[in-house]
Amino acid sequence: MASNRYTGGTLHNIWHPTLNRNILCDVRTNGGGWIVIQRRTSSSVNFNRNWIDYRDGFRSHISNFWLGNEAIYQLITRDSYELRIDLKTRTNFGDVSVYSLYSSFTLGSESQKYHSSTQEPKEL
Repeated sequence: MASNRYTGGTLHNIWHPTLNRNILCDVRTNGGGWIVIQRRTSSSVNFNRNWIDYRDGFRSHISNFWLGNEAIYQLITRDSYELRIDLKTRTNFGDVSVYSLYSSFTLGSESQKYHSSTQEPKEL
C-alpha cells in the first residue's frame, strides 16, 4: 500500500486497491502499520445499526466510523494479523488510555456471520 494523502500526525489515508477505496492507517502507534477499523471520538454518530450498515461500513466524518465487516474480511482473509484495541477517555482526573494486543485475529465471511476470534491477549 502506498500513501495517497497525509492526514497529519499519526494517521494516513491509504488507497487500498483490493477494496477500491481509502482506508485509514495509523503509522506511529507501536511501530505503525495499523489499519483503523473503528474510530469513535464523540456520540454524534449512532453505532446502534443494522446488519447491512455493519457489513458495508458507515461514517459521518473521519472521527466517527466503522470500516465495515466485509472490508475487514477482505483485508485480513489472506494473511495473519494482530488486533490492537485502544480505548481513550477524558475524566475529571485527566486523560486515560489503555490498550490490549492480540497476536492473532480472524474474521469469517458473511455466510459465517463475520464470526471473529482472537488468541489470548499478549503480555504487555
